[in-house]
Amino acid sequence: MTDADEVAGAAAESRARSIVHDRPLLLSLLGLAVVAFLARLLPVVLTGGLRGYIDYDDGVYMGTALALLRGTIVYRDFYMLHPPGIVYVLSPFAALSFVVSDAAAFMAARVGFMLLGAVNTVLVGLLASRLGRWSALASAALYAVWIVPIYTERSTWLVGPQNTLLLLALLAMARRSRGSDGTPAPLGWRRAALVGALIGACGAIQIWGAVTAAAVFVWLVVEVSRQRDRLRPLIAYVVAGIAALVLLLLPFFLAAGTKMIRIIIFDQLGRGGDRIPIGARLRAIEGLPASSHVPDAIVGAVFVAAVMVVVIGAWRRPAIRPWAWILAAQLAFLFVTPSFFRHYSAWLAATATVAIGSSVATIAGWVAGRRGAGEVPLRPASGVIGGGYAIALAGLLAISTIPGTAGFHRPSDPFPSRQVARALATARCPTADSATMLILTGLLRRMLDNGCPVLVSPTGVSYDSDPTLRGPGRSRKNQVEYQAIMARYYGESDGAAFIRKESSNGLTDQTWATIRSHLPVELRIGNKITIYLPAGS
Repeated sequence: MTDADEVAGAAAESRARSIVHDRPLLLSLLGLAVVAFLARLLPVVLTGGLRGYIDYDDGVYMGTALALLRGTIVYRDFYMLHPPGIVYVLSPFAALSFVVSDAAAFMAARVGFMLLGAVNTVLVGLLASRLGRWSALASAALYAVWIVPIYTERSTWLVGPQNTLLLLALLAMARRSRGSDGTPAPLGWRRAALVGALIGACGAIQIWGAVTAAAVFVWLVVEVSRQRDRLRPLIAYVVAGIAALVLLLLPFFLAAGTKMIRIIIFDQLGRGGDRIPIGARLRAIEGLPASSHVPDAIVGAVFVAAVMVVVIGAWRRPAIRPWAWILAAQLAFLFVTPSFFRHYSAWLAATATVAIGSSVATIAGWVAGRRGAGEVPLRPASGVIGGGYAIALAGLLAISTIPGTAGFHRPSDPFPSRQVARALATARCPTADSATMLILTGLLRRMLDNGCPVLVSPTGVSYDSDPTLRGPGRSRKNQVEYQAIMARYYGESDGAAFIRKESSNGLTDQTWATIRSHLPVELRIGNKITIYLPAGS
């Protein structure tokens, strides 16, 4: 790209930024926010409901917040693998449990995260709006209907709040122009500090935030290399990021000491994986279940096409480059991290949607003979691109709202909370292999009120036990210490409920024998829940 192109592009970006104050655009973004909220809410309501069983992890995080507000402190009193940032996010919802049931507070938290998805949709549009109206709408629409962010914003997972913080940081990074030629203003240390604090808060939710923090730092190095004050913005970014991280972690560190550091850093880094192949990771990143019958060749072709679109967009519009760079760093990490689950892919949803949407709008404008992407003329070539993109969005919306379309399981399974609670009605200290069960039945509150041992994340304990085991030999069934903890936790309770697959719990026959020797009465509820009770129950 020539210097003239750079200047013209910067001037176009300066003009496009005024679109943020365009009421029709803002109304359109609010409309997309409504679509995003409904795409997250309706599939849940129409299946198992807000009080249904969605996942294991969302209950771990909500259970941790509920326990904290009743004086049981994570890391000191029980185990959670991740940093405590999510506890800060969920504590306002957990506080509702003082006036309503734990289940009602959990339902409110789930709706809150769906609303957060709607907020993220608007933030994506505002970020992309600096490249024009069509960039804003194309990006926000993709975030609103794509199953990748929708999946994790249906309940209390880690990624939704991280996307919010990252989008706010990227908005703070967006450099305003000065003068009629569109020359970017220097990046000041105050704005760099704000970016650092927001990215540091991401790290307080999940240590993966370090990858994003490093990618942003590298980009800032490039940005400040062209201005006179180069050092202060970089120092401000690093100091503010570390300060935000320390501030959020410090209260829990003071309570738990170095045990917390061992858990959230060393246990996480030592976490093994199942050697998930690249093809399966690509499916998750694109929003397809592992069981999808879509051929690998098509999955790979879609990924290559998306990469090429972003590359072309970044070549044509410099403002896309920081988003593309951070997205590339996130993708690289997801391809190499030993531990990989489907919901991990939502971690890159913010940068992916703004980069892809802006690039599509840029390419449409380029084909139509315009440098900018603000107002694309309705010419046949750009119309074909826009029409194709709209069809793709409609397909993504169908996949997101009709789970069977792509072979997804129901987003929420009906959960017989009254039956489970009734079966364990006489248990003073019940246990369960999922905190979600404890929350939905009110049993978690009973455990906390009675001072019972609590493992909000029972299987998570395996990451902090049997440290001498390494590699493939570190399966849960090979972990003697983990098996002993599980046998004691369930076996010494006066009622235990199980809903997870046996492969997830990883209990040995000997551990099961110990549990059943103490809890010999077996009760089945439906085809997924098994409850063990003391003799005579």
